[in-house]
Amino acid sequence: MKIKKIVPMNRDATGYKFVILSLKKFVILSHLAKNLVFILIFAVSLSQAATTGTAGATFLKLNISARPQALSESFSALANDVSAIEFNPAGLIRLNKTEIGLTQVNWYNDITIQNISFGKSFSNRHAIGFSCVLLQTEDYIRTLSETDTASEIVTGDKIILNDSALSLCYAYNFKEQYYLSPVQENANLGITVKYISEKLYKTENSAVAGDIGLLFGPDRGNNYYAVAVQNIGSNIGTDILPTTVRLGTAYNGGNYTISTEVSQRIDSPWRINLGIEATIVTGFLLRLGSFYQSGKFNFNAGLGLDTNPQSVLPAKAGISLCIDYAYTPHEYLNTMHRFSLTVKF
Repeated sequence: MKIKKIVPMNRDATGYKFVILSLKKFVILSHLAKNLVFILIFAVSLSQAATTGTAGATFLKLNISARPQALSESFSALANDVSAIEFNPAGLIRLNKTEIGLTQVNWYNDITIQNISFGKSFSNRHAIGFSCVLLQTEDYIRTLSETDTASEIVTGDKIILNDSALSLCYAYNFKEQYYLSPVQENANLGITVKYISEKLYKTENSAVAGDIGLLFGPDRGNNYYAVAVQNIGSNIGTDILPTTVRLGTAYNGGNYTISTEVSQRIDSPWRINLGIEATIVTGFLLRLGSFYQSGKFNFNAGLGLDTNPQSVLPAKAGISLCIDYAYTPHEYLNTMHRFSLTVKF
């Protein structure tokens, strides 16, 4: 009978290292779970804190950039360009180049919205961003009637509508060094501070608010997860701000990306967003989006043109231009068209 030789267990540093890493991972996961639970409870509490009436600073409820709009605002986990400032500032970490974004929106009733934004990532560890949003309309002549008789109507001075928001963002990557990234290789935190101003005729109001966002995603992988809370701050005049909570996920399949998101604004019902972005040919993208809210489905669509796609040239090579378009139909009002231009260098 052949006797097998029993080899004693090798109690080298490898075994101890495995045990230590396992315990460390357990502790890290516990910390992560506690933080995520806190964030979710905080987000839900904000979403349920609505008061009677609607929120002020209406222009903050509007998405501006064409790419997120074409994806029906399913963007908190997909955020990887300068428009991340609008949805999840943590996404600024994912910028490969310095980016400047310009958007013009011709909204309803002669209302226009302009936006200029800037974003830069430093070695994928720190990132900064800045944006300026301006909403304005044509001046209207104030009309008064001292009596109910039409002949008594007189005209007065001009009525001016002018809203603006200045935002300053900072994002940080907790790569392999903190309890925010035990499972994913990257955990990004973004914070935005914004100054909001509203002017209507002789009334002026202002407020200070902030956004906070988390974005989890690996260096090498397909799935991304995001939590973002927007417009946390003081009242503007007598109105509350349109605080918004976003929970999103995105899957990158190479030539296509699918993103989903659940969001709620403080003065409106929950909304479920879905977006699909697909590369048709190199540098040309098709975008489709849909969202469900209050028993109704709505749809958006758009196109993107990248003059220097990373699949052809290295991410750091030269200057590139991205032109994005979004088509937004409306059940009662006219169809809206958005155009955005992004310069990357």
